[in-house]
Amino acid sequence: MVVHIVTPTRLRVVGVSGSGKSHLAAFVVPAPHPGARRTVEGMAADRADGLSFANETDASRYTLRKGEQIVSVLDYRDDGRTVAMTRAYTVPTFRGHGYAAEIVARAVAEVEAAGDRAISPVCWYVADWFAAHPERAGLLAERRTG
Repeated sequence: MVVHIVTPTRLRVVGVSGSGKSHLAAFVVPAPHPGARRTVEGMAADRADGLSFANETDASRYTLRKGEQIVSVLDYRDDGRTVAMTRAYTVPTFRGHGYAAEIVARAVAEVEAAGDRAISPVCWYVADWFAAHPERAGLLAERRTG
């Protein structure tokens, strides 16, 4: 059994018990920020396949979840003009299902829907995604040379 206790400081203490013995796990993880998850207008946050997409602005990351479990994360930096997509990561047990491509596509759609920022594909995977989707190249920030 897993027990989640949310403290007033928004920390979640995770306790684990099983096999007749109880013990407290040796970690504390941040609790989700209320209202931090938002969806792309016109794009369903929850799909029939159980996937949900969120922009966790307080953590500067997009997440893709299957149920309550994170399957993929896309970290970013937003300076108000450009969203630098810095790291795409899929949990190893969920790799090979296209989740990284899904989270990048949804994040690009969100930036495009906002219409006020360009994208800098710092992460190699995001750069490869744009190479495979040349129709989205208009969203890329201009690279400076010299």
